[in-house]
Amino acid sequence: MAAVIVGHSGTGKTQAILRALDLSPSQVIEHSSFPKLVGKHQQLVWLSVDVPSSGRADDLAANLMSGFDATMEKHVAGWQNRFTTSLARTRRDGQKMLDEWRQVASAHFLGALHLDEVQNFFKLPTLKKRRTKTSDAAELQLSIIEDLCLKWILTLTNTWQIPIILSGTPDGVGALMKRFANTQRFVGGGYHVIPPFESTNDPLFFDSTGQGGFLNIIGLYQFVATPLKITQEFASLILELTGGIPRLIIAFWVAAHRVAFERDDDSLRAEDFRWAGDTYLAPVKPAVAALLSKDPKLISRYEDLMQRDDNLWTSFWAAMRSPGNP
Repeated sequence: MAAVIVGHSGTGKTQAILRALDLSPSQVIEHSSFPKLVGKHQQLVWLSVDVPSSGRADDLAANLMSGFDATMEKHVAGWQNRFTTSLARTRRDGQKMLDEWRQVASAHFLGALHLDEVQNFFKLPTLKKRRTKTSDAAELQLSIIEDLCLKWILTLTNTWQIPIILSGTPDGVGALMKRFANTQRFVGGGYHVIPPFESTNDPLFFDSTGQGGFLNIIGLYQFVATPLKITQEFASLILELTGGIPRLIIAFWVAAHRVAFERDDDSLRAEDFRWAGDTYLAPVKPAVAALLSKDPKLISRYEDLMQRDDNLWTSFWAAMRSPGNP
């Protein structure tokens, strides 16, 4: 069983997944007795690790090993790390390390493995190809760095039956699901999109009653004598400046306060946000403009904003969630 969560950087994918996993009473369950085992046994309910930036099997295995030992050490008194020897080797064999980790994880009945930043499994086309590609630049495809990683994930789902949650940006998830054989396995537990906020009519973003929208809640944190009123007009300004990316909204909130603190009247104003966007957060303006434009040519300048052939599954799961379906 596997599930896929996709969203632009800063939309809260990782935090949403970790909060869901953390609903478990404990990340590690210690059984006083266990069938066919003598003494106590520890069961690892879930584990979350990042795909390494190198995208290589040995580094992925090292992350998995380090994450496993760190989690068990945190929850189990007197835990003796299982992978100290393997991690200390100067010459590493990725396949052997991944298999070693899998054997230990299976022995501790791992309930779910979360692999974050799956786009790190892939690399951009060569600079030469990117320079020669013009009108159809959006069609440039990412390539897998090391096939072993993908094959090993498929083996986990097919043979060892360890549930996996895969999360990442649209480019990486799209590349991961280029083959139908992979896609049908990876979406067995659902394909879930976490989009940026797109409208002031979205109550999750802005609630005109002032009760529970994301922006309304942030609006409570104003460290000035004369706070800014959170109106629909202001909400529209925030969408214009941030593209609805939650991480950027928070960044603008902090930067606007910085602008406000440079004045003497101890107030927060809408123009403070525009000034912050033109100064402290100026580098993000082109990317936000591309995201808001929905123009493939502009979006293609930012690899991790690109949607890649995953609309089929977006439509499929949207249909499954429609009121007409159980």
